[in-house]
Formats: sequence, C-alpha cells, structure tokens
Amino acid sequence: MKKDKTYLICPCCKKAKHNTEVRTMSKLLKKLSNPKKEHGYIPIISNFHSNNIEDDGWACDECLDRVWTEPADPYAQLFLDHPPYFFYYDSKRKCEKCEAEYIFSISEKRFWYEELKFWVQSKPKHCIPCRKEVRQQKQDNKRLSELLEGFDKLTIIELEEIIQIYSRMNKEEKVKYYHAVLKKKKPRRSDSNQDH
Repeated sequence: MKKDKTYLICPCCKKAKHNTEVRTMSKLLKKLSNPKKEHGYIPIISNFHSNNIEDDGWACDECLDRVWTEPADPYAQLFLDHPPYFFYYDSKRKCEKCEAEYIFSISEKRFWYEELKFWVQSKPKHCIPCRKEVRQQKQDNKRLSELLEGFDKLTIIELEEIIQIYSRMNKEEKVKYYHAVLKKKKPRRSDSNQDH
C-alpha cells in the first residue's frame, strides 16, 4: 500500500497531519526553493511531501503555535543528502552512556548545527555531564601520552599530574606505582638537612 502523500507524520507531536495542517512549512519551503541560492531546496521539498523527513527539523502548524520553537537558518547549516533544520525545539534523547533521558535544547541545536557546523544528521550520543566526562577522558589520555614520552625526565610536578590523572581514571595500581616513583624522586628530609 502506497503512502498517502497528503498526510505527513509531524516529528514534534508524532501525529498524521494533512497538507493543509503544514502550511507554514510549505510556504517556507516554497520561499527557499530557489536553485540560484547556495543550496538547492527542490530535493528537500520532494522529501518533505513524500513523508521521508523523520527528524525534528520541522513541525506542523499546531505544534508551531503551541510549542516553544525558534526559526532555524538552513543556509548556516552543513547538509548534503539530509534536509536541514527549519525550526528548532527541545527534544528528548537517551544518553548512550548513563541511559538517562536528557533534553537536546533549542540553544544547543543552534550552536551544534550553525556555530560548530556539525552535519545536520548528527546527534549528541550523550547527556551534557557524560559529554564532559568523555571529553575529560580524551584530554587525560592525550596529556598522559605527552607526559610519558619523556618518562626518564619527569619532574616532581609532572609525576603529581600523572597521579591525579590516573586517580580520575580509577587506576589504583598506576597510582601506587607513580607514588613510589615520586617518593624516590623527592629528596629526603635528612638529605636536605645535611645540605644546610
């Protein structure tokens, strides 16, 4: 059975909407359908009316009236074979790391797609706290690699930094090992007293 092209599933309310209930989007797409522009929107209009747009880049007239939305700037977004965002609104997502539900907010989406220039089909996999944790882990691994390249010339401050990094990683054996290295590196009190 063929899909009824006169009805679309709104990604915001998840309800079937007749073409007459998506007039705002239709008008916007008609306005943007200019082959002389930087991006051609004719394929996007085709996708829209064949009910292939499944992401939250648009909404029906009812949702645009009752849900807090903000117009997006399609020309500021990076896209190729996937439609850009025409409107932003808060959407719920599930973190792949902690499995908690979080909100991918309007302001985040605008920053994500129009400032950072991530491809429009990309979505955050993690909630903000988990994203910070993952980012910290990457930074720690990079810093560890830099420090351990000059293992034989490590200073006391650098050894303390290594211990802090391994502590964040919960690697107790590594913490114990570098504490031992640090202990050998630090001058004994009796030695320092003899120098005076």
